[in-house]
Amino acid sequence: IKNDETKSAQGRYRYEYKMGGGNFKNVKGYWELFPVKDRAGWTEFRGFYEADPGIDVPHFLAKALFKASVKRTAKENLDYIKEK
Repeated sequence: IKNDETKSAQGRYRYEYKMGGGNFKNVKGYWELFPVKDRAGWTEFRGFYEADPGIDVPHFLAKALFKASVKRTAKENLDYIKEK
């Protein structure tokens, strides 16, 4: 994981990652966090994710699995925040 905090004074952060092994041949991407203009205390998240399973997978299936994973993760994070 590469952590870029060179723009932290402006509230901008970037995290790049690349992983190998496990169930995928290759997984890489990045996350960017930065403040939302005219919304004090809000943070915008942008990211990119690319995975190579090492075998042919239909695009519609890969997209459906990814979307389900993101929704599940977002719900888990929201539930965790509500508990605190």
